[in-house]
Amino acid sequence: MKDKNSNIIQNGSIIKSILYLILPIMLFMLFNSVYVNIDKFFIAGIDRTNSFYPAAVQVVFPFYFLIVGLSYLFQIGINSLVSRSIGRKDYKYISESVKTVFIVMLIISFFIIALCSLFTDIILNILGAGPNIFPYAKSYFSFIIPTILFILFNGVCAGYLLGQGYNRKVMIINVLANIINIVLDPLFIYGYSIFPKMGLAGASFATMISLIIASILYIKIIYSPKVEKILVLDKLNINIKGLKETFSVGFSGAFNPMVHSLTFLILNNVIVKIDERAFAPLSIVAAIANFGLLPSAAMFSAHITLIGQNYGAGKMERVKKALIVNPILLFTTMLIIGGFLYIFAEPLVRIFTEDQYTIEQGKLYMHIETLTYCFVGIEEITRASFTGLGKSIRPIIQILVRYFVFFIPSFFLFVYVFKLEVNSIWLSLAFSNVASGLFGLLFFSYWYSKKFSKSKPLTELSISK
Repeated sequence: MKDKNSNIIQNGSIIKSILYLILPIMLFMLFNSVYVNIDKFFIAGIDRTNSFYPAAVQVVFPFYFLIVGLSYLFQIGINSLVSRSIGRKDYKYISESVKTVFIVMLIISFFIIALCSLFTDIILNILGAGPNIFPYAKSYFSFIIPTILFILFNGVCAGYLLGQGYNRKVMIINVLANIINIVLDPLFIYGYSIFPKMGLAGASFATMISLIIASILYIKIIYSPKVEKILVLDKLNINIKGLKETFSVGFSGAFNPMVHSLTFLILNNVIVKIDERAFAPLSIVAAIANFGLLPSAAMFSAHITLIGQNYGAGKMERVKKALIVNPILLFTTMLIIGGFLYIFAEPLVRIFTEDQYTIEQGKLYMHIETLTYCFVGIEEITRASFTGLGKSIRPIIQILVRYFVFFIPSFFLFVYVFKLEVNSIWLSLAFSNVASGLFGLLFFSYWYSKKFSKSKPLTELSISK
C-alpha cells in the first residue's frame, strides 16, 4: 500500500477522492465491457443477417454472468476486507485472509469446470437453448468452461489491489488483456494465415487466452517492487474469520449478478416459447447497456473503497459527506448518458446487425429503458453504501426486491395478463429500474436515520469538500 493512496482517499476532498478512485475503475470496466461484448460484435459479423449468432451468446449469458457473479463475490469481499483492514492497519489479517480465499476459489473453480464438462448438453437445455439455437450455443460454450478458473482468479487479485487503492494497476492489466482479446477475436473467429477458422468457438477461445495473460500479469504486479508486500507466502495460515467476512460482504455484491443470472434463465425459457428471434435484440442491447451503465458500476466499486477506508479509520464526517456527493454525481451522469442512448438508439443497434426485426425491437427496447438508467445509479450507490459500511444483508434485500417483487412479477403480468409478448421484456426491465431505485433510496435513508440518529442529518452537511 502506498501512503499517497490512503492520504487521498482518507484526507482529500470528497470529489477529488471519488474522481481519483472512479476514473481508473471506469477505464478498467470500459475495457472489461469490451472484453465481454467484443465477442458479440465479431460473432454478428459471421453472418449479419443470421440472428441466431448473437442469440447464442444471449442463451449462454446467464451461465457466464453466474461465473462473473462469483468473481464479484471474491473481488468485492476482498476489496472491502482489505480497505477496512488497511484503515485499522491490520496487515497480518489481510495476508492470512487473502491466502485462505485463494484456496477456496481454486476448489470452487475446478468443481464447476468438472460439472460443466460432464453435463454440457443438459446445462444448455436448462439455459433455454431451443433446437435452432442449440448448435450455435454449444459451439460458443465449449471454451467458456475452462475460462472459469481465470475469471475467478482475476477477481481475487483485482479485489486485493483495489482494496489498497491500486486502481490504475488493475486498469492497466485489463487494458492489455482486452487489447489481446480484440486482436485475437477476428483471427480465431474468421481465420487468418496460421490461425484456424473456429467461428463461435473462436470467440470464447480468444477470451480464454486473454484471461490467462491477465492472470499472469496480476501475479507479476502483486509481487512487483512498486506494491507493498502485504501478501506473504512464507507459510499458510488459514483464517476462517477472514473467509467468512469475505463471503459475507462479497455475497451482497455478487448476489446481484447471481440473481440476475437466475432471472435471465427464467426469461430465456419464456422467450424461447414466445419468439426465439427476441434473443438477438436482447443480446445486442445488453451489450450497448453495458457501456451505458459503466459509470454506475464504477461508482459502486469506488464508493465501497472510499466509504470502507474512511469508516475503518473512524472518519464519519467524510463518510457522511460522501453519502451526499456521490449519489448526486451519479444520478446526473446517468441521466445524461440515458438521453444520449435514447437519441442514437437505431444507429447503435445497426452496428451489430442488418436484420430488420432485431433493429426494430432493439430500438424499441432502448427507447423504453435508457431514460431509467439514472434510477439504476441510485440503486447501485445505496447498495455500495451498505457494502462499504460492512452491512451484507441489506443489499441482498434490495436485490431480492428488484427481481422477485418488481421485475419477475411485472414480466409475467405483461406477458400473460396484458399479452404484450416480446414488449413485456423491455417494459418490465424499465419498471424494475425505477421502482428499485426509489426503494433503495428510501431503504437506505430509513436505515441511516435509525443508525445515526444522533449525528448531523445528511441534508445539513456541506458537499463542498
